[in-house]
Amino acid sequence: MRKNYTRRAFLKTTGAAVLAVAVAGALSACDGSGNVPVPNPGTSTGTTRTLGNLTFEAGKVDYHSGKIGETKFCNEYLPTLTIKNDGASAVSLTDLTFTMRLKSGRTADYKGAYTDEKRMTAAASIPANSAQPVYFIFSYEAETSIMETMETAYLTIQYAGKKVTYTTKGFVFSSASDVTNV
Repeated sequence: MRKNYTRRAFLKTTGAAVLAVAVAGALSACDGSGNVPVPNPGTSTGTTRTLGNLTFEAGKVDYHSGKIGETKFCNEYLPTLTIKNDGASAVSLTDLTFTMRLKSGRTADYKGAYTDEKRMTAAASIPANSAQPVYFIFSYEAETSIMETMETAYLTIQYAGKKVTYTTKGFVFSSASDVTNV
């Protein structure tokens, strides 16, 4: 027996088939394993370093990009470090120097350090014998969104005559240099 389809019924049927194929493709991921590759902020290796009485442990790296004007973006790198103070007195964050350089050679401006993830409460110091996460903001203007480039960046910290440079790739700190004298 022959069944006639209306144009509308035909489009509904083919649309459902296309959707099913698209969903199956999305769930299979690109690496063939069936696992969707998702960045896992905070999974870093070899990224704990000590400068004087402060120990720095790298956490996640977030990004934000917003359009300003017709052709420019304000890009922000938002790295997180847990800073542990093993000293007998508090250490002011103004005693430390933080700089961020991008792989392209340009420098991102240091905008501040905060003690809460929403970056509302400015971090003044790390109390004695304690550890706390510190959330940083570095920004720069560019022709492209940071999400388009995911550019490698280098965060350098100087304290007590020593320095260390962390490398960020994607959403993680991928490595840290050896501690050297300034």
